[in-house]
Amino acid sequence: MLYIKKVSVIITFLGIVACNNTSKFPMEKEFICYLDEVFNLETEKSLYIFFLQSKSCGSCTNSALNVINDFYNQNSYPYIVLTGEDPRISKWLAVHPNLLTKAFIDTTWQFEKYGLRFSDHCFFHLDNKKIRFSAWITENNMDKLYEYLVKENI
Repeated sequence: MLYIKKVSVIITFLGIVACNNTSKFPMEKEFICYLDEVFNLETEKSLYIFFLQSKSCGSCTNSALNVINDFYNQNSYPYIVLTGEDPRISKWLAVHPNLLTKAFIDTTWQFEKYGLRFSDHCFFHLDNKKIRFSAWITENNMDKLYEYLVKENI
């Protein structure tokens, strides 16, 4: 009996390690379907998307907007998908009219039907209906995100 418990603990540990070492976004299929079906985005093209959760804390949203602002200043125009109304982001978008054409607000909360409720904002680089890169926009992850943006010459 003790042997079976040890084996199950080892298998569980190996499964956790394997899952944590994958670079694939776990909800890739759902995210691509969501963008295709709800917003009719051409996900076969190369797209840079900031997926912003509405009603996030003020500092989280400010961090995300700072990254978008840095991205926008490089003359690239990312897509912004917002999961509901958020007055802070709407106010920021009003100051950046070129981004308004690429901002999509999910006012009917369709993202929840696709299982896309996250606790943090996220950045995605899509290409040919695949997620090439994704990163949570969190304090601990900023170096990884900016490193990718610089590497991609964005």
